[in-house]
Amino acid sequence: MRHTQVRRITQLMLVAAALAAPAVVRAQDFTDRFSFHGSLVWGYGKSDGLPVFGVNKDGTTDYRALALQFRYAVTPNDEFVTQLLSRALGTSPLDSVEPSMFPVWAYYQHKSGDWTFKVGRDPLPRGIFNEVRFIGTLLPFYRVGADVYGETLEAIDGIVVSRDWDLGRGWGAETHFFAGGTDLNVLLPSNNGVGVVSARLEDLLGTQLWLNTPIQGLRAGAFVTGYQPVPAYGTSNPDGRQYTTLYSLDGNFTHFFTRAEFTEFSGQKPGKSDYTSWYGMAGIKVNDKVTLAGQYMETRRYIDFGAPVPPVYLKENRDMAGSVAFAPSANLAFKLEAHHVSGYSFDTNVPTFIPPTAPPFNMGIAPASKANYMIASVAISF
Repeated sequence: MRHTQVRRITQLMLVAAALAAPAVVRAQDFTDRFSFHGSLVWGYGKSDGLPVFGVNKDGTTDYRALALQFRYAVTPNDEFVTQLLSRALGTSPLDSVEPSMFPVWAYYQHKSGDWTFKVGRDPLPRGIFNEVRFIGTLLPFYRVGADVYGETLEAIDGIVVSRDWDLGRGWGAETHFFAGGTDLNVLLPSNNGVGVVSARLEDLLGTQLWLNTPIQGLRAGAFVTGYQPVPAYGTSNPDGRQYTTLYSLDGNFTHFFTRAEFTEFSGQKPGKSDYTSWYGMAGIKVNDKVTLAGQYMETRRYIDFGAPVPPVYLKENRDMAGSVAFAPSANLAFKLEAHHVSGYSFDTNVPTFIPPTAPPFNMGIAPASKANYMIASVAISF
């Protein structure tokens, strides 16, 4: 986060504290107002060939996510929340741009009836797992829908306004509206290997809507946002507004679960997308301790090379995975998962296109590269 943004957020939070702290609350005992929670997931990963998702052929234990959350209640309806995150991403190029420890959230929250207001660096309400993507005890895999969630749109520097609605006859709705800016990290291949592009998405406006059905555990959601990438962001329309949508179906029942999400990052071309990704997941709760899960994920990218070379719709990545999780308690889980990946999205350059050499200048697509990898992990929450 830029220093000017940190100062702005700090100023807003201090003003909010001054408005929200009556004398009666200042007399309360500190321990009644302060709470602390944490989560740690640590894993070992090994690939049979190409490096992917931070896992290489030699194997790595440098694979973890530690989240520490601090809450300070000023009044029953006002609190400050800070969550620190420390991650290790194995051999992924993303590890080089990740701070050793940083505040992924730092916001002030006020509740008024059914309304909730957050200001600062807020968790961005987006899809099923955005706010818990690193809480391993809640996930059937080390990382769920990695291509759908990516390394962006996790938090928003700005404001989030939320409300729950009772629609009657067992129906309900959750609405979230937000405005601000966020960070973007993207892996991109180059002549020197796979590198990381870091940028900002500003003037971000959007909403997340959830519809809760009368069937206990079944809900559907839709997320949409528009934003202005900074000029250095290499998209098909770097000086124009970009749009992102995400659609979710979430079914979490007594003995099984099934989930699916689809996201689309759209540029300037009507009817065409720069990036689409989706995953489907299903699992069986064998008993109160053992869960079996499977997941299929697919990512496509629309690439326009410009005349005379025609555009290409590339199936960039396919990931088929299975996992078994053993959770002796709600705060402890052991997981073993296996993935088969095919496509062109790895931690190192792989052949992607066969350049045209003569008319009609059709760009050829190289055969997909493949890799198998596994992750054994333990997750703890406290």
